[in-house]
Amino acid sequence: MANLEKIIAIELMLGARSHEFLLPLKTGSALQPMVDAVSGLLEPVVSDRFFGKEFERVLALISRHSVESVTAKQPLLKQGVVEESKG
Repeated sequence: MANLEKIIAIELMLGARSHEFLLPLKTGSALQPMVDAVSGLLEPVVSDRFFGKEFERVLALISRHSVESVTAKQPLLKQGVVEESKG
């Protein structure tokens, strides 16, 4: 199970990063809370660097919460894990 969580963490990081290239477009309403939660854990990329700290933060997010709870958003809002989007 640990390897699966690592694979999902990497895919979520890459998906959130690639979504930045499509801004200001947004993804579907079911997936946007996940993109917002993961993007909030990532630092801006200004040069080639090590992404280990960000990977650990995303891995911790999915280890603590199921993907369903993140996409449902409401439980994480109540816990203060993600902030209410203004847009």
